[in-house]
Amino acid sequence: MMHEESKHCLYPVCNKVLTDGRSDKKYCGNQCRSAHYQLIHHKTIVAERQLTKGNRINERVLRQLLVRLPKCTEFPECIDISLETLKGAGYNLKFTGKTFMLRVSSKAVNAFQYNDVYLISHPVLANRYLIKTT
Repeated sequence: MMHEESKHCLYPVCNKVLTDGRSDKKYCGNQCRSAHYQLIHHKTIVAERQLTKGNRINERVLRQLLVRLPKCTEFPECIDISLETLKGAGYNLKFTGKTFMLRVSSKAVNAFQYNDVYLISHPVLANRYLIKTT
């Protein structure tokens, strides 16, 4: 006669014996499953939160600059701004939103998207950017 070892909940704080349910059951309930996932992925969850918060702050800064600054004469749908002014307004270069290449004046430049606000590298001048909405 074979004796089966009892299975325990994988969440280390709980560690209850699993008696009923499916044979491949890992947790005693949804709370233990969720808590164990958060325990394992804590660093990733915190990093994602910081990234989201940083991108929201950058988007807010770009929107405020769009309202305050005058339009550029060379690119009438955009605002021309220096890197120093961006940093001074609270923009953090560490959080870049969705990055892609964009063609401006027949030149490929880096662009960063925050929902419907874009920060575009100036096609001619170094350390200058264009801010645009869709």
